[in-house]
Amino acid sequence: MTEESVATSLAEEIKKATSSACRMLALREHSKKQIRDKLAKKGFAEQTIKSTLAYLIEENWLCENRFCSAFIRSKSNKGQGLLRIEMDLRQQNISQSCIDQALIEEPIDWQKVCEQTLLKKLRTIQVTDNALIMQDFKQKAKLEKFLNYRGFSSDEIKNAIKQCLV
Repeated sequence: MTEESVATSLAEEIKKATSSACRMLALREHSKKQIRDKLAKKGFAEQTIKSTLAYLIEENWLCENRFCSAFIRSKSNKGQGLLRIEMDLRQQNISQSCIDQALIEEPIDWQKVCEQTLLKKLRTIQVTDNALIMQDFKQKAKLEKFLNYRGFSSDEIKNAIKQCLV
């Protein structure tokens, strides 16, 4: 294989990878890690993936800040708390400074999200008398564990239970 044909095949490979990544980004924002993993799963070489990511970032089609903001909005709307969302973002290799910046840009009342999540949970377990839950230690502990798993702080959980069950 000549040098020219190798360069042409590499250029075609990068074009295919870029096209594939653009289709992914057309649906929703992605992190670099997500795009890298999906392209690797499709069998693209590491050098092709690196070139594709560099191009996408240069053209501002792939932006960690946009991904972070969209992720925070999406997960908070689904009733997840700040602690869980931050953990998920760190698993996507998002820097803490990027997370902090997105949290400034997305002012979310985490206490309100916690209360809404608790109220939704109470509707699903068909509670007729909220005062009974306050007396039933096991049921209250289950609700606290549920909200803790969702990523809310202990203060948010205590305040939500006080607000919604008393």
